[in-house]
Amino acid sequence: MPNNSQDALEYFKNKIDICFADNSQFVVDRIESDAVLILTWTQYLEANRSNHFADNLIRSVRSEVIEAAGYLSIGLVRPALYALRLQIESMLAWVYFNDHKVEWLHTINTDHDFPMRAQNLKYLSTFSARYSARFKLLEEARTRKVKEPYALLCTHVHATCIPAMPSYADFGALVNSKSEISDCIDLVAAVSEYLSDVLSAWYADAWHDFPPVIKSRIEARLGQSDLKKFCV
Repeated sequence: MPNNSQDALEYFKNKIDICFADNSQFVVDRIESDAVLILTWTQYLEANRSNHFADNLIRSVRSEVIEAAGYLSIGLVRPALYALRLQIESMLAWVYFNDHKVEWLHTINTDHDFPMRAQNLKYLSTFSARYSARFKLLEEARTRKVKEPYALLCTHVHATCIPAMPSYADFGALVNSKSEISDCIDLVAAVSEYLSDVLSAWYADAWHDFPPVIKSRIEARLGQSDLKKFCV
């Protein structure tokens, strides 16, 4: 155990250095694969669906993937969870603001009335007659273990249960084990699939224009019968 603050910081640095040496390539390789759906969506939306006034939010989503990868490369799981939660909020906000320029300008000029996740999801289900049914098909055929990743992320961000509450004896305890890092990367994949499902259900009328990787994942999950229902 470190004896003073200088020793504690040196111990912290050493743990980060070891974690980075042991895990950084593993983390980057997995996140590059596991976040492919949401990264593909951000590229597609910016190029094909954007009205180009709220695209800072799309770039924010991509940045939050980089944030999570950076934090996990040095073993910092807790801030990575914050980045994953923000990824969901940013992506859903973009979907809303992309059709609401006046509201976007009001928000960026006043720092007020930024729509929260629940409000944005209500917007999707209210203004698309097929959104809820399409999302349900995808949700029932999900590959992610966590049905609703946002709820789990909020539990950690707000520390609303004992396992999610921080409990550190020293700086070094901030650096998580490889198994804990791997568990967090599972959430990277869950968030990516969850957001892809939301976006797929919302933009399904443009199914034939979807990027191949998005279409192939959905086709593999739904099967022919449910795919026909999804595309109606």
